Amino acid sequence: MPVISVGNITAGGTGKTPIVIALAQTLSSRGMKVAVVSRGYGGTSVKPSDELRMIGRAVPGVVCIANSNRIAGVQDAVERHGVDVVLLDDAFQHRRVKRDLDVVLVDATCPFGFEYLLPRGTLREPVRNLNRADLIVVTRANQCEEDALADILHRIGRVAPNVPVAECVHKPTKLWKLNNESSLDPANCTPACLIAGLGNPTAFERTVRELGIEVCGRMFFADHHDYTERDVARICREAGEAACIVTTDKDAVKLGHLATNWPVPVAVLEVRIDFRGDGDKILTEALDELLN
Repeated sequence: MPVISVGNITAGGTGKTPIVIALAQTLSSRGMKVAVVSRGYGGTSVKPSDELRMIGRAVPGVVCIANSNRIAGVQDAVERHGVDVVLLDDAFQHRRVKRDLDVVLVDATCPFGFEYLLPRGTLREPVRNLNRADLIVVTRANQCEEDALADILHRIGRVAPNVPVAECVHKPTKLWKLNNESSLDPANCTPACLIAGLGNPTAFERTVRELGIEVCGRMFFADHHDYTERDVARICREAGEAACIVTTDKDAVKLGHLATNWPVPVAVLEVRIDFRGDGDKILTEALDELLN
């Protein structure tokens, strides 16, 4: 059973979920039945985590399993669901499960965790441990200066000289209306108030601005924030003169369940992963080697 891990060496948002979605879509397009096994942070036995709900919506047919015991989760995927391949979400540090392909993400906007391990910095383990990866993907490669990106690639090359490196961007594809899913024109969504509970909300704001949307307010919460009616009241006040509220796919799965009379439309930003240069080829070759 091929097992692919998607992880990172830093805490916070490096863009794992869009990468997992892209991999699940690619594997599904090859006719494979895919399972995503996650620790399920923030979820319960009756309510999946934000990320798993996003993945399930983006890739119909994928099996989403949350289990803090990853080994049991993989066994469940194989024995009960009969899947062909398993994606382990956020598992670079989870060494108990053998994996056949370790995909490790480095966020170009904050690549090396301020150079210190937690709690002083945001590194989960030393940068040199990138040499354990089978494939490194530099995410949000368009959100830093070219010189800075060159420095990141140079350092990765020093610590992991034999690991292929791909670059990708989080490309905004469309805005859709919360609980309606009809498309919204970005020109009608400016200025906007941004709402997000993410590990890297600054990157989200940059992506919104790529659509030409001006930002007139923002309320950023901790990653995996569980919204309350009190939060919604604050959001409605913060919206002020905004033409709309813009949020993320991840936050939409929770905001959509709140019965709220929003003062302005709530637009959900949808993004996809676009690989730069020969990134697609690098990924394809890694998957071919694993699956053939």
